[in-house]
This record gives sequence, C-alpha cells and structure tokens, in this order.
Amino acid sequence: MKRKKFRLISKKKSVAFRELAEGFWCIAIKGRHWAQFKHWYQEWWKPLYWD
Repeated sequence: MKRKKFRLISKKKSVAFRELAEGFWCIAIKGRHWAQFKHWYQEWWKPLYWD
C-alpha cells in the first residue's frame, strides 16, 4: 500500500510563491522602480492567485 505524501502547501500556492519571487527578482532587484513591482503584484499576481 502506497503512502500519500504530505504537502505543507498546495501545488497552486507553491507555483504562486515561485512566480512572486521571480517577479520580485525581475522588477525590484534588477534596478527598476518599486512602483512597477507594486503594480504587477496588485494588478496581475494577486488577483490571479488570491482572489
């Protein structure tokens, strides 16, 4: 009998956090303005994964 693997967070949330980290890297760390990251987060990432 196979045992189910225990996941701390769901696959969808893990993908969401990975995309958030990639977006943060591309916008904030590469020298762009924080307003661009805030706009991307509020307009694209958050509604897609958390609303």
